[in-house]
Amino acid sequence: MPESSHSDERARGNLKRLGTQIGNYGVGILIPAILSLLSSALFTRMFPTDEYGNYAIVLSLATFFTSLVGQWIQQPLGRWLAAATSSEREPLFRATWLAFGFIAFGLFVLGGLAQCLITIPHAFRPYYWVTVCYIWLQILFTTSALIFQASLRAASYALYQVTFAVLRLALSFVFCSVLFHSPVGLMWGTVVATLCVVPIMLFKTGMLRAILNPGRNASQPIWSTFRRMSQYGLPMLGWFAAANVLSTSDRLVIAAYRGNAEAGVYTANYNLVSGTVGLVTAPVLAALWPFLMTSWNRGSRRETGRWLGTIVSLMVAAGVLLCGAIWAIAKEAAVILLGPAFREGAGVLPIVVGGVVLSTVGTYTHKPFEFCGRTYVMMWLALITAASNVVLNLLFVPRWGYMAAAWSTLACYALYALLTAILSQRLLRWHVSMSPIVTASLASASGVSSANIVSDCLHWTGFGVPLIQLFIKASVFTMSVTIVLTTVYRRKLVTYWYQVRAARSSTG
Repeated sequence: MPESSHSDERARGNLKRLGTQIGNYGVGILIPAILSLLSSALFTRMFPTDEYGNYAIVLSLATFFTSLVGQWIQQPLGRWLAAATSSEREPLFRATWLAFGFIAFGLFVLGGLAQCLITIPHAFRPYYWVTVCYIWLQILFTTSALIFQASLRAASYALYQVTFAVLRLALSFVFCSVLFHSPVGLMWGTVVATLCVVPIMLFKTGMLRAILNPGRNASQPIWSTFRRMSQYGLPMLGWFAAANVLSTSDRLVIAAYRGNAEAGVYTANYNLVSGTVGLVTAPVLAALWPFLMTSWNRGSRRETGRWLGTIVSLMVAAGVLLCGAIWAIAKEAAVILLGPAFREGAGVLPIVVGGVVLSTVGTYTHKPFEFCGRTYVMMWLALITAASNVVLNLLFVPRWGYMAAAWSTLACYALYALLTAILSQRLLRWHVSMSPIVTASLASASGVSSANIVSDCLHWTGFGVPLIQLFIKASVFTMSVTIVLTTVYRRKLVTYWYQVRAARSSTG
């Protein structure tokens, strides 16, 4: 068989595998996101804004500590596991277990000391120990999910993400409605759901085998591997601390200056759309990430730069389309999915989507620093943007509330992505393709304009069924975007159609 036929066959095989990976990740992200929307619709109707605001503050702090502590070991694990051989995996796993032990010991010792030395407000006392358990179990869960992803086991990743999401929603409803009658049931539901799936995930990833059946002289590589992972991961503590300050400080400032009720409104709307970004971007990113890491591990800088530029370009283009879609249907979505007291915050939805998209973009624009082990540069840039966000929130939130918080966070995410994109060019040459971004902007503007015209017509006729309004506006937006994209990329679509047709004819 000619060499060109071999290469074409390999390319088709790679595309097929990539498509399968994207499909599996899509299932693993789509269903949990839908269940998250259902959770917001359900629990914002069960609890008043102040109680939900207390839960929002606890969840923000728990998320902060989960990311801060867990990423110390998850970053080097994901970095090296994608290219590790079978003999190299077990030392990584054993070093990860050593880190788990340190984390568990520190969490429960510090938790006990804090309970003895600090006076906890009455409203937050029921959350205390369940939050400590939540942090440690979520670290186990996210680490196991990372191993599936780095090992290109997308089907397993999807299975456990969906199982966890279903159990979390069902158990949270039972705990909230039967046992606690307060949002603390949401934390307990998450903890128990995690306990149900984590042991199986640890077994399937090989983590349990690595610790229960260690090889001969296993103590020798575990410490050296642990030191190597720590040297890489410890600077990431500063990065993740700054990243979580950037993502959660707005809610804490809102609660301090505007009250827990307004923090609850903002958090409910934030949670409503933050998962939606993953519906569009996360399946593709999760499938492409191992290829990006593998190309760097092979030493192919040109291929790595090409992958990185493609990912960032497509991410920004998809984010522009998603912001437009949310802008078009924000009011109707809030009416349908949130309780009456939470709907007033619908104006932040497209801004939050933009911030989440830019946050994800930033995790790729800083990849060259991560590849070269210069995580301290990432840390300092993240600290600069986090400090900027706190300052902007303190300046503007007391007067303008959560709208100012949303815009401040968006601006700081954009600052981080821009700084890392510019400075990383010294380590790896890559560039953003403006063509898909400009096309997506034109398509999004066309869709929003068309949806607004239809909205005015519906309002003028007195047609007021929110679900049907949302469906009509979403359909008009989709049709307008499709027309623009089809017009711009018509030649590529025709070429692709002929290629598919020729391939089917040759195989038939």
